[in-house]
Amino acid sequence: MNTYTLDPPTSEPIIASTPVPVSAPIVTPSYYPYPTAPNAQSDIQKIRDWLPWSIISFFMGGILLGFLPLIFSLICRSNKKYNETHSARLMSTLALIFNIIITMIGITVLIGLFIYIFVFTQTVRTYV
Repeated sequence: MNTYTLDPPTSEPIIASTPVPVSAPIVTPSYYPYPTAPNAQSDIQKIRDWLPWSIISFFMGGILLGFLPLIFSLICRSNKKYNETHSARLMSTLALIFNIIITMIGITVLIGLFIYIFVFTQTVRTYV
């Protein structure tokens, strides 16, 4: 019988083969300032950092809310500089999401402010 199975032994003896060494893949660190692939430069240029919209959101959403997309946009720009495609794409997506949220909040506040002013001025005119 075989030592690993319950099968009867075969007529040919089992010869232990030596393991074949496998070469490890070449890994470049993420802080390496040069592109790792020929398409890396074109891929990194397609990622948007949304910085102008983030600056507008900084003034529209106030300092607390508008600070988030501005930080994500600056981090995205920094990651694009060092060719970190994955983290630049993540920061770009976060900046876009926060810009959309803050823009919607800002538009809602402005519409509410205009409605309040219109109703308040109409109320003041009727009582004066």
